[in-house]
Amino acid sequence: MVLNAAATLQESGRIVVLTYRQQVDQYFSIASVAYWLYEYFLTIIPEISLIWSSQWTPIKVLYFLTRYSPLIDSGLAIPAYVISNATTRMCMNLYITHTIFLYVGIIFAEVMLVYRVWVVWQRGKWIGIGLFAFSVTSIGAATGLTLAVVSSFKVAPPHPPLGCTVIADISSLQIASLVFTLGYALVLAVLMAVQYIHTHREGPYGGAFVRATQLDGLVPYLFLLFSVQWSLCVAY
Repeated sequence: MVLNAAATLQESGRIVVLTYRQQVDQYFSIASVAYWLYEYFLTIIPEISLIWSSQWTPIKVLYFLTRYSPLIDSGLAIPAYVISNATTRMCMNLYITHTIFLYVGIIFAEVMLVYRVWVVWQRGKWIGIGLFAFSVTSIGAATGLTLAVVSSFKVAPPHPPLGCTVIADISSLQIASLVFTLGYALVLAVLMAVQYIHTHREGPYGGAFVRATQLDGLVPYLFLLFSVQWSLCVAY
């Protein structure tokens, strides 16, 4: 009986920890949606004038897929956080579908970031081959991690004020995903920084254009590095 009580107490403690981590994850998700909306309304006017009216190209299609895939991710994630009358199966379907769409959106963004690095490096042959191999390896690793997360999901129905709750301990997979993303962003940020330093040493070449494409272009990579590190520090 004592052993049963101890086991129950240990299980309750584990559920509390998992619930805390999920709450932190939800806070970051809501913060990401808020940032996306803020950035979207800041840039929608130049986007309409410069991109919407431009000729259709593969890069334009990739831009729209990267730009608007968070709408689908958010539309699937937020209901799972606030829904109060879902079944276990419905919660499971929401989390799995959200994870898959999130994975697809990340792949789109990854291709866009890698392409930008390649352009900044003046579309060199060897850097292109290296980035292609890096992308294939990254996509393979991301696919494996996503499949592992999806197959490990175990959820509980909503218990207000909580929505659907993941009760399987997938923290090791989440940490692996964050560390992988951190390493990926670090490689691209270093490549962007190296090219900017090289161009800067060559002299005042390009002026504002170089600053916009290389120095200011570091911002998305640095923001990704910061957000991943913050997630690791707060949640784990």
